[in-house]
Amino acid sequence: MSNTDASRSVGHAVLYEAINTALAIESEKELKLMAINFLGKFLANRDNNIRYVGLTTLSKVRRASL
Repeated sequence: MSNTDASRSVGHAVLYEAINTALAIESEKELKLMAINFLGKFLANRDNNIRYVGLTTLSKVRRASL
């Protein structure tokens, strides 16, 4: 996740899939926390579509943790 160029659409797609994978598998808490922190890249983007993807993914994290 840390080596992904999130300034291009392809980078966003790879980062999105990496975040979803880290959240879906039974992994260490640190990996899930890192994935959630990387959602900030989506939320800080100027493109509303990318921000929407970040918000929907964040809502999935919230529902899964309840």
